[in-house]
Amino acid sequence: MTVARVIFLDFDGVLRPLAARCDRDGWSAEAVGALNYITDVSGANIVVSSTWRNDHSFEAIVQLLRSKDVRGEIIGVTPLSHTKYDTRLIVPATTRGNEIKQWLDANKVGSFVVLDDECTVEPFNDRLVLTDSREGLKRCRAEMALKLFGCGF
Repeated sequence: MTVARVIFLDFDGVLRPLAARCDRDGWSAEAVGALNYITDVSGANIVVSSTWRNDHSFEAIVQLLRSKDVRGEIIGVTPLSHTKYDTRLIVPATTRGNEIKQWLDANKVGSFVVLDDECTVEPFNDRLVLTDSREGLKRCRAEMALKLFGCGF
C-alpha cells in the first residue's frame, strides 16, 4: 500500500510552543488548528517523529493527539534512536533525518513534509517546514507545507 502524503510531526516547538498561548499542558490550539488545516486540505497522514515516542506507546500518542483535537490519521512513529556511548560524551546514534529515512525506506510514500522546530532532518531539509519554537505552527507555515504537497498557494 502506498501512502499518498505524510507529515512527520514533532511536538515540542510545533504543537507545544514555548511562548505562545497554550492550554494547561502546553499545547497550542492555534498550532493544532494549523495542523488540521494541512491534513484537511491535503489528506496527509501523520507519522510522529517527536521524541515523545521514546516515552509513550503509539496508542498513548494517538489518544493524546485525539484529546488535543488533532483530526488527521496517525499511522505510525519513526524508528527509535539508540544512544551510542562514548567515554567522553553521549551522542545520538542517529539523527531525526535518518529516522525519517528508515521509515520511508520501509513504507511507500508519494510525498512528505517534516514539521519541526530544529534543522536536524538531513538529508530532507528541502521537505522541512521550520517552525519558530516560541510560536509553534502558524497558518503561514501550514500553507508552506501545502505548497510542498502541491496543493496550491
